[in-house]
Amino acid sequence: MTIMKQLSVFVENKIGTLEELCQELANAGANILGVLLVDEKDWSVIRIVVDDVPKAKSALQNTGYVFGESEVIAIELDNNPGALASFAGKLTKENINVEFAYVSCLGPKAMVIMSTSNNKKAYKLLK
Repeated sequence: MTIMKQLSVFVENKIGTLEELCQELANAGANILGVLLVDEKDWSVIRIVVDDVPKAKSALQNTGYVFGESEVIAIELDNNPGALASFAGKLTKENINVEFAYVSCLGPKAMVIMSTSNNKKAYKLLK
């Protein structure tokens, strides 16, 4: 488990936007660890966690993307029934709200990226 930075990129909702953004990050040498696209009618927010935030921020600034930066927690869980429920239960017991989360599973492990009402407390609780 680790506390990481997430970049929220505001983009036009059109064909090819995700490809363009991902290619800019690849060209900068920033590897994408997690991504969530939230769409609206004309605009989207793409939440991205990368392995090299300074490279990604530089690429985004140089290409004119509008983005924000926030703190998230990345947790590795076993990929089995009840793992996420158990994890969420620990947060509930400490009165910590999950503001958003996205999960990726492939094989025996799952990666959860989330923001909570108290990331530092959640990190300490689950470490």
